[in-house]
Amino acid sequence: MPDWKRNRRPGAEPFRYIAIRIRPRQRDLFEEAERQWRHYCVVSNMSWNGGRLLRWHREKQGTVEFGHGVMKNDLGAGVVPTGKCRAERVNVGANAAWWYIGIMTHDLLELVKLLAKEDGIATARPKTLRFRLFALGARLTTHAGTWSVRLWEALPQAHLLIALRHALVELAALLRPRLLAPG
Repeated sequence: MPDWKRNRRPGAEPFRYIAIRIRPRQRDLFEEAERQWRHYCVVSNMSWNGGRLLRWHREKQGTVEFGHGVMKNDLGAGVVPTGKCRAERVNVGANAAWWYIGIMTHDLLELVKLLAKEDGIATARPKTLRFRLFALGARLTTHAGTWSVRLWEALPQAHLLIALRHALVELAALLRPRLLAPG
């Protein structure tokens, strides 16, 4: 166990180390000193057994790059609004706000895909979601200061949008006490 300040806090789940020792399979390709064992380490605070944790750790490799690609190419995070990031405070703050808005959009789209559970939606990219879900014909009306959206029931994805709206309203009701809590 590392002697980190985090591990000494009361109630904190301490990190654990899982050490992996691997001998290269093709030892004859390496120099004499490199033929020996290679050591790797996985640091985690998960309580899974070691085999499951290592499988999970190996399976997640490369998934971050896909998320970055979606952020940069599909959601516009690759081009910041102030151009190159200079040392000026205003530009850095504007670029950070742009990035956070992109992250929130990405997370909301991932939530929509998770809640949709429909063929083709779960693995859809943002452009596909835009055309299949958000570009549906609807009428926006206002009455007594209340805005409403009227969908035609025969639209292919109308039922999905209604179900998503109800799920997001329930989620917002669950999160509201956390967001309004002081501190």
